[in-house]
Amino acid sequence: MVIALSPMVAPIFGGKIADLWGWKSCFFIMALVAATIWFATVICLKESLSPENRTENKIRFSARLLLDTYGQLLKRREIVTYSLISAITLGGLWAWIVEAPFYMINQLGIKSVDYGYYAALGPGAYILGTFLNRKGVIFYGVERMLAFGLWLMILGAGLTFIASIYFPLSLTALYIPFSIYSIGLAPVFANAVTKAMAVIPSQRGGASALLNSLEMGISSLCAFAVSFLSNGTLIPCTLMMLGSGIICALMFSST
Repeated sequence: MVIALSPMVAPIFGGKIADLWGWKSCFFIMALVAATIWFATVICLKESLSPENRTENKIRFSARLLLDTYGQLLKRREIVTYSLISAITLGGLWAWIVEAPFYMINQLGIKSVDYGYYAALGPGAYILGTFLNRKGVIFYGVERMLAFGLWLMILGAGLTFIASIYFPLSLTALYIPFSIYSIGLAPVFANAVTKAMAVIPSQRGGASALLNSLEMGISSLCAFAVSFLSNGTLIPCTLMMLGSGIICALMFSST
């Protein structure tokens, strides 16, 4: 839920900053925030791993240790499957993040300074999904809630895809199904990560690193693909959202 707050408020602040000082100023603000977080991490964040569970190579970087850890993790089908579900889901979301601003601003005439308010609808729906998942996991378990999230994603993405074809100029027709898709994201992200991290408890750090590497890599590929396929409509990104949901559902059904 906390992670969803940043994409909810950042576009609003970004639009205001760009309107006041130009779009390049956003990168200066990002660098300043990153530096602040880095210093806060170094100064305030203490090591939580007990000494007996730390590796001998805790001081200098070891490429061999990294490759050995990844090799062990990649041998476990459950870790790979659930990590890929999270990564491919994020890739589908990034297809929307890359394409939607250009479409909303250039085709629907939304001012760039105001786009952040529309962009906040998706993260707002995601936060609602986190509340539903928190309650649902207690009664139905992690796997059922993950399946529920995947089917909700497919439903929302499918309806958004249809809206992008038949109602491309209606914000209501686009954002209602996209909100359904965003609600479904929460159970998928939360429970896929939970399943991936729980396979080898002693390798949670390595599993987290592998998962994030896959997420960043696949998201980058999806962002590049949708920018390459861009045709001035939302059809390429909504089709990618739908395809990612179907692929993840098939992978989950095979576990």
